[in-house]
Amino acid sequence: MTISGGSALSKEEIDRMVKEAEQYAEEDAKRREAVETRNQAEQLVYTTEKFLADNDEKLPEDVKTEVQGDVDALKSVLENAEAPAEEIQAAVTKLGESSQKMGAAMYAAAEADASGRRRSGREQVTQPDHEGTADRGPQDAAPGQGSFGEEAATMTENTEVEAGAEGGDPAVEPTPAEEIQAAVTKLGESSQKMGAAMYAAAEADASERLQAEFVNYKRRVDRDRDLIKENATYAALAPIVEVLDTIDRAREHEEVTGGFKSVVDQLERTVASAGLTRFGAPGDAFDPTLHEALSHIGEDPDVEVTTCKVIAKAGYRIGERVVRAAQVLVVDPAGS
Repeated sequence: MTISGGSALSKEEIDRMVKEAEQYAEEDAKRREAVETRNQAEQLVYTTEKFLADNDEKLPEDVKTEVQGDVDALKSVLENAEAPAEEIQAAVTKLGESSQKMGAAMYAAAEADASGRRRSGREQVTQPDHEGTADRGPQDAAPGQGSFGEEAATMTENTEVEAGAEGGDPAVEPTPAEEIQAAVTKLGESSQKMGAAMYAAAEADASERLQAEFVNYKRRVDRDRDLIKENATYAALAPIVEVLDTIDRAREHEEVTGGFKSVVDQLERTVASAGLTRFGAPGDAFDPTLHEALSHIGEDPDVEVTTCKVIAKAGYRIGERVVRAAQVLVVDPAGS
């Protein structure tokens, strides 16, 4: 007789496992998206508040009020730990739009300031020295002692200053608007690097999560396969226990002989190789998880604990799983 346990998974079980794996993967993707969106929002809140604090006197009140209101709204959304990624992204978009107004206001103010400085410089350079001219006498106005050369030098200086004010001199310092534009460009480049780093980190995290999901899926499949095999073995061997009981009774009457003995020996070897083991012998300490007490037959001075005195039917188990408890008659210690 050959007994084998099935180990293949059914189509329904495979479909269930695949469905669970897909469900967990989708949930992990949603959680990862929410975390990334929340991190970006918190970074935007920090940079915006810092910009407001650093440029408080340079921004119009209406723009500051609008931007601060959007910052507070985004912070209120972030306080909710269960806020969905869509709600956070909507608040981030609104704050980004108002922040653009802040940058436009700063740029316009810088342009106006630079224009005023250039106009003021030209007026100071071209202003005639009426007071000095009035103080000079006729002898000062007459040519002599290099007066013509001095006035020519003065006219040359005035021309160079005006040219520089109009942008002709490359040595002129950059205007505040140009400095802001350079800072904005540099901030954009660093933001791109930060975004690339965050994307790379997210990709690495996604790869690790995928690997973990595969390992967990494989463990579930192996566990289910072992359980199915154990259940199949139990279902196949449990009915044979009654056959083994009949063999035990025949052996007690010395009827297991000849060809029948060969069949009995082969059957016992086969069930033993399949994992079915026998337990229960006279003298074993009574264990309610392994033994079923059919009767109490008194006391015995030779025992110290409740003990199995007679084995009515042997017990069987597969591994640690009891197929059937041993049916026994027990005795107690003397004077108990």
